[in-house]
Amino acid sequence: MPDRTHLTDQILVLRCQLGDEVAFERLLAEYDSRIRYYVRRILGSNDKADDVMQVIWLTVWRRLPKLRNVEAFRLWLYRIARNIAVQDLRTSKKEQQALRDGLQVPDEQEEPFSPEEAAAVHAALNTISPAHKEVLALRFIEGMSYEEIAQLTECSLGTVRSRIHYGKKALRSEMETENGK
Repeated sequence: MPDRTHLTDQILVLRCQLGDEVAFERLLAEYDSRIRYYVRRILGSNDKADDVMQVIWLTVWRRLPKLRNVEAFRLWLYRIARNIAVQDLRTSKKEQQALRDGLQVPDEQEEPFSPEEAAAVHAALNTISPAHKEVLALRFIEGMSYEEIAQLTECSLGTVRSRIHYGKKALRSEMETENGK
């Protein structure tokens, strides 16, 4: 049986499909910060995340009337966010490579816990692979099940488990390295 939050989401989605802009604003208010965090983990940049978020919500608004299974809204939303963020990442990498090839520009690196601990975790997250970063954010920040993550990332359940395991290991190692400095 779906919990109250999922039922509320389903009602809001149905209202959106009927053209209710207030319902869309409520969905945006509910999910914007969580999706933004997820997108920042993929992109590694707050500035890029702002631009990508606009594209995500515009895409959601346009495609929402065609969503057939309103129960799948959350997963559907994250899949849109992931696809757009990954596409932006690919485009950026191609542009950066073109700059390096043409101008020989050096690579630039971007960038209950205490604020210092949270900052250390976020810094460590930015050093691990995008695939590990993504599954850790989905599992431990968004609280998604392994099955939901597998559906969203279009990977096998075993791959998700492996990425979470090795992602935690890499994060732990990075945190220990930072604490040892």
